[in-house]
Amino acid sequence: MKKVIFSKYSNERSREFAIRTEICEEENGQRTVRKTACYPEGKAHIERTAHWYEHLERVYEGTGISMNRCRLTEEGMEAEYLKGRTLEEELDNMLAAGRVQECICRLLEYIGAVKKAGQTRKFHVTEAFKNVFGEVLLPQDLTCGKVTDIDMVAANAICRQDGWVHMDYEWTFDFPIPVHFVIYRILLYYLDKGALREPLRREELYARAGLTEQEIGQYQKMEAHFQNYLIGGQVPLRNLYESISPGYVDLRQEDQMRKAAMAATVREQDAGIEMCIDSLEETADTVYIQGWAVSRKRKKLDFYVEDGKGHRLQILEIQRMGRRDVDALFGITDLTCLSGFCIRCRYETEGKRENRYVVTAEDGNSSVSMTIRPKELMLRHSRAGRKLLAMTGRGPEHGVKYRTPYEMGLLGETGRFRREEQRYDSYRQATKLTDREKRLQRQKSAGDTLLVSVVAAVKDPDLNLLKEMIVSVLRQTCTGWELCLADGSSTDRTKQYLEKLCREEKRVHYVRMESEKSEAECRNAGCDMAQGEYVLFLGQEDTLEADALFELVQTAEKQGKPELIYSDSDSLQREQEIYEEPLFKPDYSLYLLRSMNYIGRCYAVKRSLMEAAGLFDGDFQGAYDYDHLLRCCEKAEQICHIPRVLWHQRVCARSDQEKLAADWDGGKRALENHYRRSGIQAEAVWGEMTCTYRTGWKIVGTPKVSVIIPNMDHSEDLETCIRSLREKTTWENLEILIVENNSREKKTFACYEALQKADKRIRVLTWEGPFNYSAINNYAASQAQGEYLLFLNNDTEAISRGWMEEMIGVCRQPEVGVVGAKLYYPDGTIQHAGVILGMNGIAGHLFVGQPGKEPGYMGKASVMQNLSAVTAACMMTKREVFFELGGFDEKLQVALNDVDYCLRAGKAGKQVVFTPFSRWIHYESKSRGLEDTPEKKKRYEGEVALFKERWKDVLEKGDPFYSPSLSLTSWNCALRIPQKENQSRKGNRIPSGNRQNIWKE
Repeated sequence: MKKVIFSKYSNERSREFAIRTEICEEENGQRTVRKTACYPEGKAHIERTAHWYEHLERVYEGTGISMNRCRLTEEGMEAEYLKGRTLEEELDNMLAAGRVQECICRLLEYIGAVKKAGQTRKFHVTEAFKNVFGEVLLPQDLTCGKVTDIDMVAANAICRQDGWVHMDYEWTFDFPIPVHFVIYRILLYYLDKGALREPLRREELYARAGLTEQEIGQYQKMEAHFQNYLIGGQVPLRNLYESISPGYVDLRQEDQMRKAAMAATVREQDAGIEMCIDSLEETADTVYIQGWAVSRKRKKLDFYVEDGKGHRLQILEIQRMGRRDVDALFGITDLTCLSGFCIRCRYETEGKRENRYVVTAEDGNSSVSMTIRPKELMLRHSRAGRKLLAMTGRGPEHGVKYRTPYEMGLLGETGRFRREEQRYDSYRQATKLTDREKRLQRQKSAGDTLLVSVVAAVKDPDLNLLKEMIVSVLRQTCTGWELCLADGSSTDRTKQYLEKLCREEKRVHYVRMESEKSEAECRNAGCDMAQGEYVLFLGQEDTLEADALFELVQTAEKQGKPELIYSDSDSLQREQEIYEEPLFKPDYSLYLLRSMNYIGRCYAVKRSLMEAAGLFDGDFQGAYDYDHLLRCCEKAEQICHIPRVLWHQRVCARSDQEKLAADWDGGKRALENHYRRSGIQAEAVWGEMTCTYRTGWKIVGTPKVSVIIPNMDHSEDLETCIRSLREKTTWENLEILIVENNSREKKTFACYEALQKADKRIRVLTWEGPFNYSAINNYAASQAQGEYLLFLNNDTEAISRGWMEEMIGVCRQPEVGVVGAKLYYPDGTIQHAGVILGMNGIAGHLFVGQPGKEPGYMGKASVMQNLSAVTAACMMTKREVFFELGGFDEKLQVALNDVDYCLRAGKAGKQVVFTPFSRWIHYESKSRGLEDTPEKKKRYEGEVALFKERWKDVLEKGDPFYSPSLSLTSWNCALRIPQKENQSRKGNRIPSGNRQNIWKE
């Protein structure tokens, strides 16, 4: 007779899945595991569970994983009681013994076995999948097995000498499920529990298991939907415990708890809130207030705002931001207590507006209010106000320097690019074409002989929006155009309108297509009608600015008729005329184009280029324009960017996730075809952001890399750097050159000896002269044996595996001379995502202080791209390029030598590329120290003067990879508003091909 020695109820699930699990023991001591349904509705679930045994045995045959045998009984399902250690226990024992790498290898070995079983079929989304896991966006090249058990977690695997026995297959499904989702759950349910597993969380195990960041985001959604499916929408009982029970109270410690609570109360009463308002902006019915506030108790703050009459304003949104200057002053490290804020309020009070506001911040214990008088605040942030403060020597009393108003103030932004239409509308108004300019442009274009063909494919459009597109062409100030429309609509309504239009306007041409024809085929038909020297592609519901074609023609004439021309753009809401999300693009960036279609679907190509590159290929789904752009750019000798918003893309909500995934995959195939045509061995995978891509470089051979690290004492930093190199670098053929420069501490030389003894690839060189970064690195380069040189600061720490392969993969491309990495501060915020020329007068890093996971404006903190310069804190270059350029300029001893080197490389025709997939922590020049002595300041000023004189023309012209419409006083890509005094009837736009600085800072 069996007796139950253990019983567990899964009663938080819906009735369909609620089961009872029991361990039963026979009189002879033999044990079995029994699963029975708690409710009649769950009987089918139990029967299915027993049914999966044989299916899973076949799926995992030959992988090293077997299934625990089971059988179906009248009561439910019985399985063998397994003895032994689970994989989870085995992994924990390894971690407890300090065998981290052995633990990782064992976990990845198990994941490899699971992946092997899930590679027999191609994944596709079914209705059954959507029912369990919801709507998700996944790559189409994922694989799966015939059946999938999603619960292959380490706690369910019993270790055996020849593999593992899986003891729970309750959650098995016979519809396609990506094997990567199973792997995600294995890692999720192991890594997210217990402090013992903390060392594994920095090992990028998701990436090492083959999961992309974009996939992980979708798997999180899948898991959440599955858990909701499991419980049937009920609230789990565990979520109610806190509200229905005070918990266990140890009466013996009650007195100590009471005293501690009283002491805490006293401290909270003494604690206060520090607050500063940086800027205030008023529009017709909205008020924006930015600043920072800190609770000394590190509590989250709540805000409310009143006007001068005491009326409380409706708060529409509060955005939280990091402020590195404030965070450093108050020692804030918790990202949940971000000090910066932007409050957006609605002003609804009728009558005359009061000239003051009161902002209040509360943390539950303390409260502080601050009165803001807008006129005084505007003065403080004006040029005159800043000069007055400088003359009087008055600074902020709280000791925190103000950031410029363009970063934290009137024209600034928060953690993402500001999307509020009020802000961008101000920019649009400042750059709007005047009536006088329109007349002058029409007069000037009357004599033009260059014809532009605007081509649009028409497929079942909203007729009103189609008319808006056509009207935007009819109203062009340029007269030399024709509109070619190819209509593949399924109804005659569009046909009737377009035929009537053609009779009234001779410059409009129309052809009727079969409704089965794709959008790409319709666009090709439009190209067949086009007679112009340039062909401009336009979406059927997009619109053009009135001077779009005029600017196009002027640019073509002034720039010698480049083969491809594109402009900036923004988004136009489908429902109403609201312009938002401006894309201020860089000049042509090959590597940004290899990361995303940043040019967009509206661009002009010369007829000769179109004939050479070919027309559109519908096999690439909605990415046919990306494929066409890549083919055109491969053959174009000159590509020109007009830094003005000339076209508006009509946007609507995407509800068809499968179509979006197909378009995304189409773009991936287009990029891989581009690499194939270019003779580059590489593959493309989905990027972190939708419709972005990451390149997986295939490196032929094993070229040697010389890692050059200058060092003066700071042996602890050096050891951290070297350790991370050894642990995170999978590239074997390298040498590490430590350049000793006047160290004084004995432990430094002991460190050198220990490092060389532990790794034969390490050599120590000696530079006996004074500190000169350029000279030290030039000397080390002369001693290096590698084909590639990697310059690295001693206060850096590698945090991503495969970083070396990533940098080599980019650097080995013939057109590339320099590659830079993404650097983080120790708190996880961004320290370097590229260098922008002219920022703060000379050059500055992009996205400084932004959260590390923020993609940045246009996603540029998270994708590969061309830049003018990168920092040499982690910078790779070809050896031959380095010596052709003469190395670093030794006149620039400390400052700007890396930027100067990058600019010289660019001048020599070599591209500079930033990759965010080589990731490092940078402890920011701890070795060298600050420029805090008269001698250092004098040297620094001299180097700045030398740099400015040498690159005067470049600085005046502006950084080609940074839009003149973006701020040079903010590293967060804030808008630059033209000066009001320039907003005359003469206008204030940037003439075609001219990037001079006519903007207000």
